[in-house]
Amino acid sequence: MIALMMRWFREICKVKEERFRLKLQLHDREAVKRIEKFWSEVTQLPLSQFTKTTVEISKSSKMTRRNTLHYGILQIRVSDIKLFTKIRGWIRGLEALSSSLVQDVRFSI
Repeated sequence: MIALMMRWFREICKVKEERFRLKLQLHDREAVKRIEKFWSEVTQLPLSQFTKTTVEISKSSKMTRRNTLHYGILQIRVSDIKLFTKIRGWIRGLEALSSSLVQDVRFSI
């Protein structure tokens, strides 16, 4: 999904490479460098575009951790208000389209 989102941002949204920032949250303090390298390869972004990696264990899961996320949680951040507004417009357009399609289906039944 991350690779797909990066491709969507690059090809559809035309986000410039320097606009990306990546935020990584992990549970394994020992594997930080290895996991950062993994996500750097997946996103095709240098480590310099990563913000500080957070290593923490949720208080609610300390006793029950079994199936941890081995590669952590990665957030893709793009600071661009124009892009935000454009995506919001796309979403509203899709909502309007789906709403009219639902009404068309109701009338044809």
